[in-house]
Amino acid sequence: MRAFVTLALLALAAAPLAAQTEPTVFICGIWPDRILFFDQTTDTFTEGLHLRHGAVTRSSHTPDKRKFFAVTGRMETVEVIDPVRREVVDEFTLSTGAERIRIFGVFPNHDGTKAYLTVTAVKLEIDRFVRSEDVDIIAYDLEKREVTERFTLPEEVTGGNRPAIHFAPDGKSFYIIAKDVHRLDAETHEVLETLPLSRPLLAGYGPFRGVNLTETEPG
Repeated sequence: MRAFVTLALLALAAAPLAAQTEPTVFICGIWPDRILFFDQTTDTFTEGLHLRHGAVTRSSHTPDKRKFFAVTGRMETVEVIDPVRREVVDEFTLSTGAERIRIFGVFPNHDGTKAYLTVTAVKLEIDRFVRSEDVDIIAYDLEKREVTERFTLPEEVTGGNRPAIHFAPDGKSFYIIAKDVHRLDAETHEVLETLPLSRPLLAGYGPFRGVNLTETEPG
């Protein structure tokens, strides 16, 4: 098969010190198992790296852009990349012999100590597969290397789809970005406020069909 760019994942500042003039580097996922770095200041591709479990299907990064997360391995593995060292520094999977967990999104919390994963979990019975109805989101502690939470959210919050998650800078609340934007308490998951983006702006307009949030400054 010919190698080709499957997706442009993100742009991040790759210099190790924020005080320096930081070049913009684009990270590109390449079939079947590579990451390439494109330096915008020189318009050249620089040396990339090989992923451990195949091509990237989803990606994200911590607010400080010091960790980059790539979902690989048939959507069951998360590989952690250091974009400055340009190497895979860690990996984890949540699947076990009794349960398969596919990962559809990785969303780090405010300080990069936890990753919140939108998932589909399937239990392996003797003669069939049964979807686990008690989990849509899993919180994984990157330092302790353990799951700290498994929970679901009501359909009126998620819109019946896998939402995007974005943490407030203080870590006390997070935003669920689906048909509407909801701010939830990080501990209780109680809805604190809602921005109703699904409401048509004018007659003849339809609702938003998806929203991505880009934060240019903290808060």
